[in-house]
Amino acid sequence: MSFKRRILFAVCLSLVFYTQAQRVGLVLSGGGAKGLAHVGLIQALEENQIPIDYVTGTSIGAIVGSLYAIGLSPDEMMAMFLSEDFTYWSTGTIQTDDIDYFRKGDQSPEFFSTYLSLSDSLLSNPGSLVLPSSLVNASQLNYAFVQVFSQYTALCRGDFNRLFIPFRCVAADVHSKQAIVFRKGRLEDAVRASMSFPMVFNAVSIDTMLLLDGGIYDNYPVELMQNDFGPDFIIGSNVSVVNSKPDENDVFSQIEHIIIQPNKFELSPDEFIQFKFELKDVSLMDFNKAMETYQKGYALGISMIDSIKNKIIRREHPDSLAQRRKAFKANVPELVFYELEVNGLNDQQEEYVRKMIGYDKGRRFTLKEFRKAYYALITDTRISQIIPKVTYNQDNEMFRLRLDIKTEENLVFALGGNISSTTSNLLYARIGYQRFGKVATYYSADAYVGSIHNALRLNTRWDMVGKIPSYLQASLSVSSFKFYEGEKLFYEELSPAFIQEREILFRLRYGLPAFDQAKFEIGYSVGRISDWYMQSYLSNITQANFDRSYYDLSNFSLRLEKNNLNHRQYPTGGSHYYLLGQYLLGKESYSYPDSVGNRFKEGENLGYFQAAAAYESYFNFNKNITLGCLINAVYNNKRSLDNYTASIIQAPAFKPTPYTMSTFNEAFRSNKYAALGLMPIWTIRPFLHLRSEFYSFMPLDAIKRGPNQQTMISRSLSNTQFLGEISLVFHQPFVSMSLFANYLSYPKNNWNAGINIGFLMFNKRLVE
Repeated sequence: MSFKRRILFAVCLSLVFYTQAQRVGLVLSGGGAKGLAHVGLIQALEENQIPIDYVTGTSIGAIVGSLYAIGLSPDEMMAMFLSEDFTYWSTGTIQTDDIDYFRKGDQSPEFFSTYLSLSDSLLSNPGSLVLPSSLVNASQLNYAFVQVFSQYTALCRGDFNRLFIPFRCVAADVHSKQAIVFRKGRLEDAVRASMSFPMVFNAVSIDTMLLLDGGIYDNYPVELMQNDFGPDFIIGSNVSVVNSKPDENDVFSQIEHIIIQPNKFELSPDEFIQFKFELKDVSLMDFNKAMETYQKGYALGISMIDSIKNKIIRREHPDSLAQRRKAFKANVPELVFYELEVNGLNDQQEEYVRKMIGYDKGRRFTLKEFRKAYYALITDTRISQIIPKVTYNQDNEMFRLRLDIKTEENLVFALGGNISSTTSNLLYARIGYQRFGKVATYYSADAYVGSIHNALRLNTRWDMVGKIPSYLQASLSVSSFKFYEGEKLFYEELSPAFIQEREILFRLRYGLPAFDQAKFEIGYSVGRISDWYMQSYLSNITQANFDRSYYDLSNFSLRLEKNNLNHRQYPTGGSHYYLLGQYLLGKESYSYPDSVGNRFKEGENLGYFQAAAAYESYFNFNKNITLGCLINAVYNNKRSLDNYTASIIQAPAFKPTPYTMSTFNEAFRSNKYAALGLMPIWTIRPFLHLRSEFYSFMPLDAIKRGPNQQTMISRSLSNTQFLGEISLVFHQPFVSMSLFANYLSYPKNNWNAGINIGFLMFNKRLVE
């Protein structure tokens, strides 16, 4: 062989060995939702057969990197990020199908609630009253991480070198003020700690360390890649540019710039290439921009692919990569539990939780079977957080589930209400005490103070667990409603109220779970209703001018109900239905003013049956268009009361919007009616939507004013009324804001507009 041929053969042979030995590392930075550009870059690399042998990441880089390390393809990762499940995980909201309505308390107009121990001092620690530990409830995320990662922790036996792609991630130790590198352990714990951005997610405790987002000390772990894996070439994907000016309107951008410091490292172009993304229009939690962010990552990757190919000669064919993934996943053990351990509770609390879960020692169960119990637990206000820990037993090839449960403090404070341009202003406050033992108990005092509604309620609820869980709830309340003659936008024309309703009410309820996470409730109420009203308009009104009707009633009721709407007000998803039967028995009394004072008529017995049904549901056609529908019907056989005004006040009312809840409209009241509604909704952003509502109210027995204020009944299709409203709604986790305009068919030219900030909800009534 000639000398030249020997040289050429040696070069070719060395090139073969070099390409076989060439190892490639991928480094993924933190940066919140910007990190979905990482997935687009990986897609570009795979399509061009660029191999990836090691991955290091921080925060969102840890999430993407870990998903890639367990064998998910870019398409599978994007399917996860675009799924409804991921939206629920990242926002801490519970999927409508998982809401345990039986264990939820009565809805209230609160903006926020906070918990204190009886030993806490508000003067020494005032911040504990108002500052939550995180914006997003982590219980949803904790479950998701176990669901996604725990089987792969078992497969690699806690050694991240044995994953499909060897992996490292970084968290920050709050106490020692240093970066913590995860090389082994529970993959779900490591990733969960790495992405715990301050204020958004709470810190994570692992091995006595309190850990936050790794971006605080190492947001771009290039040096970690060099030290732990020493690859021949490193590809860096940096989506967090912290040397630019933060957005003055984006508080998360400002926090990101404060806590994240730029990394300093020295690498030559022969061993390192960096993809630096300018994604100023994507905020920390802008996961709704997932697809466009992914596409930007892919586009930049494709634009620089020739440069990468010149640096990385080795190739991996997509078919070979797919076969390796399939072979790796084939060994993943099935997630079946053989044992349950509960930590963090005393004996009585643990007994309550075990009964609530319904776990029998020795019974095997899956995570899917445990899901219902888990979401029932996190619905309970006495539990602040549940941290599931999964351990694999190689002997029986099954898993052990440990629940580390943190309880809330005993004292509860809540504030809320509604701020409005009309008369529907309302302040709501609650102070409560809760106790968690064999029986979970809750005591509260609630106050409503406003222009049209005032109330004080004392309430207690006792939750009991067993084969058939149940609760007993009792309340005593005093409340009043006032409806005014004039209400207009930004000014008030409040001649004294022309209708005043007052109630003293004691209510007892016993609840049982029903099918499909609904509840069945047996109720008994007793109380007095006092109505003060005018039967004709007077220019000078005093309390002496009011007629007065009194109703002393007992109410026996049966109710079946389920409510998993995604918002307390202006919902866009989920459904709500109820069936209600009531039998009311008592006496009606009446007095009226004359020249010498009030005259009383002899009381008359009053007894009647009332049935009501309602169904409200929302159907999402795509991410922007939703259609809601509503059906409501009421029937009762109540006799006519003393006069027209008394009859119309006590007639059931159709009040589908906040505005109609705060006004008195006699045309939308009847003892027998049916109502239909359609609610087309256009979602502009996940938190902003344009809502239109169209309702038809059909009174089967329309109550009319007859001669001498008598009650007359009209049965005619001409009594049908219409209501249309359009509103721009801005949803936040703690409050709802809306700008609305509406039209009602009665009275003539009844156009209204206004602003609401908060939630308009009233105290429960004697007759629902």
